[in-house]
Amino acid sequence: MTADPAAISVTAKLSAYYRKFSDIAFAAEVATLIGADDAFAEIVRNHGLDPDKLTFYAPMFEARYKSITQLIRTCGAYRFSSWRVATHFADSTSRETARNLPPERIRLREAITGITQRQLDASAFEDADDLAAFLGRLGFEAHVRSQIDETPSFSTIAALGLSPAVLDRLRSALRVWIVTAVGHSGQITI
Repeated sequence: MTADPAAISVTAKLSAYYRKFSDIAFAAEVATLIGADDAFAEIVRNHGLDPDKLTFYAPMFEARYKSITQLIRTCGAYRFSSWRVATHFADSTSRETARNLPPERIRLREAITGITQRQLDASAFEDADDLAAFLGRLGFEAHVRSQIDETPSFSTIAALGLSPAVLDRLRSALRVWIVTAVGHSGQITI
């Protein structure tokens, strides 16, 4: 079966574009197959963005993929979709985080909002405490870890000639939540 690149969301294409700079298996091939380069070039061109000010997204997407993969391996996490309460979960990005973004990232988010007609933070929690309280009301206990610290290696830093200091700047912003149902040993990683 061949996927129609036109049916793939712009956010998926952007993720694929940035993951192609990593050593994640098949990331470059997926980016090519779905037209990620063209989607990125179109967004940059149509919205007057400076791609050099957005390179930090590569280690962010690498960290997201690798940290979650690593935690699933080490924690034995359940599939998130297997929980009946999964329909109640909203985006784990907080409005607090969104208010403190650099200008170029705000412009990219605005471009994505214009393309997708979806407010990226419309269902976001106010802050980490708000998310933790929500999970608690559903019977979950949450532990937060840094995606940077959970990522075994970063290949995008060398591939793009980025300073390793970018990881220090991303450490507090990139979090992964380990969620355990109270009274159960299985975990969910979000």
